[in-house]
Amino acid sequence: MNTGIRYFLGRTGSGKSYRMMEEIVADLKKAGDYPLLLLVPEQFTLQAERDLIEKMNLPGIMRVEVLSFTRLAFRVFNEVGGLTRTTISEQGKNMILRKIINENLDALGIYKKAARQAGLVEKVSSTLAAFKQQGISPQELGQAAEGLPEGSTLFKINDLVLLYQKFNDYMQGRYLDTEDRVNLFINKMGESNYIKQARIWIDGFTTYSGQSLRIIEKLMGLARETTISFTINNEDDPDSDLFHLSARSYRKIRSMAQACGIREEVVHFASGGAGNGKDPELEFLEKELYAYPYRVYRREVNHIRLFASTNVQAEVENAAREVTGLAREKGYRWKDIAVVCNNMETYGDLLSRTFASYGIPVFMDGKRSIMTNPLVQLILSALEVLEYDFRPEDVFRLMKTGLNNISPEACEQLENYALQYGLIGGKWRKPLVRGEESWRAELEPERLALVEPLQVLGAKTRGLRPCTEMNQALYEFLQELEVESKLALWIESLNRAGEYARASENTQIWNIVMGILDQLE
Repeated sequence: MNTGIRYFLGRTGSGKSYRMMEEIVADLKKAGDYPLLLLVPEQFTLQAERDLIEKMNLPGIMRVEVLSFTRLAFRVFNEVGGLTRTTISEQGKNMILRKIINENLDALGIYKKAARQAGLVEKVSSTLAAFKQQGISPQELGQAAEGLPEGSTLFKINDLVLLYQKFNDYMQGRYLDTEDRVNLFINKMGESNYIKQARIWIDGFTTYSGQSLRIIEKLMGLARETTISFTINNEDDPDSDLFHLSARSYRKIRSMAQACGIREEVVHFASGGAGNGKDPELEFLEKELYAYPYRVYRREVNHIRLFASTNVQAEVENAAREVTGLAREKGYRWKDIAVVCNNMETYGDLLSRTFASYGIPVFMDGKRSIMTNPLVQLILSALEVLEYDFRPEDVFRLMKTGLNNISPEACEQLENYALQYGLIGGKWRKPLVRGEESWRAELEPERLALVEPLQVLGAKTRGLRPCTEMNQALYEFLQELEVESKLALWIESLNRAGEYARASENTQIWNIVMGILDQLE
């Protein structure tokens, strides 16, 4: 039986999340077998589970599931079915868009010149994703552009309509991207007894996409009860502008509930609520940092310290000393300490090096480009060697990945020979004829070990072939070079050396590459 929707409103640290956890624990103690769902952003699911267990002192959470909207979709698909097409990753989606752009170059207008520029595919991908999230079809986009005057905006929209339609045509009956999967999930929600029986809490969001709002609209009408938290202050607070995003989401969801005739309840939380744990200085700072006019803290400050340095290096060194002091003198564990900076590009490498020199294990929460990864470089350089007929820079880049069948010493010798005797193009495919005989005899087996797998790959990928054949040829090339076993040994050595982040990164990249090859036909 649906009992409506509740809104928990309050500033950060006012006790909204803590109240939700208390309610979950209270339901666990009641007799009943209905599901309890805590929905949080994707990146917070693990932390939310830990908070629920630790703060509520629970031995386990068998009836409780902490899920993101994405995982909830999988949970429903497992119950009602319907996920018959392969879900394609972002990398696979970009490859499809690149193919579509290349095939429709002559039909493009303003994007024709930009088709070869780096970043265009990613921009188009994110734009199409935004259209799908807001429920805008190619036809609706085209109709919206009909009244526009001729100019760059109209030409861009026409190009996007073309690419959007071609992309949908290609995906039809083959694949689902993330947005398609969410739309399918929304259509299937009404068939799920799991959702109809569940009591649901939604926490940790600031804004919601159009698709997320449609999911919430379905949940509030289907579930036993739905509770949503919003980080919102009182409208007369001097920093109320900071909360306009949450306030806008709150107004949208309330209007949806009212349109559906769902009973509503609003619960306000004052600052300093249960489970806060903030020191008074931090609580005061949270309220006054962006307020105008602001108040001055009149009491003694014990829990905030400032350090002014002459440069970034000195700033990071001081942070390392502070962290070391907390661990040695006050018994903190490394996992209990966090360092927050405003620019990872400036601080990231410096923090990593400095903390390593102090013996501080550190996890860097930031995105790194995979383009310099040896596996990615191996694949790209091998394809470029074939496309550009053994261009020297491509061959040297391939040799330096460390994933081919020749040793690092042989790579150096081959590179020196190629530079000295002008080994380019078709000369790589022929026996070495210049230089001292002993040197040639030593390098000839290494040349064959390098070139023969590339020639086999070239023969299998030459001309227009189905994507499955191209993928199979590339996979067999990687198998011929025993790349998987080489990576496994490298990852093992990284783990032994304590470089867990690099080990995890290389494991993920191998899985991503294999996933893309599996997805594309």
